[in-house]
Amino acid sequence: VSTQSTGDELLEESPPRLRKTINAYLTGKPERKGKPLQKATFLLYPELSAEPYHDPKGFPWVQQLENNWLKIREEFLGLKNQKNFQRIFDSVKEGGCWNTYTLVDQGTIKYENWARCPITASILSSIPILFGNCLGYCYFSVLGPGTHVLPHYGVSNVKLRGHLPLIVPQNKSRIQVGEIEKYFHEGECLIFDDTFIHQVWNDETIENQDR
Repeated sequence: VSTQSTGDELLEESPPRLRKTINAYLTGKPERKGKPLQKATFLLYPELSAEPYHDPKGFPWVQQLENNWLKIREEFLGLKNQKNFQRIFDSVKEGGCWNTYTLVDQGTIKYENWARCPITASILSSIPILFGNCLGYCYFSVLGPGTHVLPHYGVSNVKLRGHLPLIVPQNKSRIQVGEIEKYFHEGECLIFDDTFIHQVWNDETIENQDR
């Protein structure tokens, strides 16, 4: 049996919306637009729940993160002088600063960084969907004072993005997904669909950045 025929048989047995999505991709016409203000830069899978924000209570691993957020924050603070933070330049307004420290990249553990965060690593290990998955990412993200991450879209709606805020200047850090703006609160997860246009601000001033 040839690989081609096996692939055709698997495709034929797939659900209709999966067949439609794969055929559209193979013919160079993948669906990218969904609801107003929703657009995937790579692929929009049809008939998935399409809302800017999702209730964190619907994800069993959220409670594990929220119950341990202070431990995670303490471990993060111990990384402040590490060399493995990488600066992100895309989507950042001139004058801003956005740095990340990657723990999981495309489903693969970054072992050098992972080893420096044993408590966080142990907690993340209870979230199996992060691993062996090309859309599995996890990193510490730091927005400097006065930083504005400009409006942009995510690659696909087959994943959601989760934020666990660790250090937040009061009423100074916010996100807008679609038309809905929310403030970040320490220790409270926020889950959103990043195929809706979204942007983030840290409105803290440089003079108060250590607060």
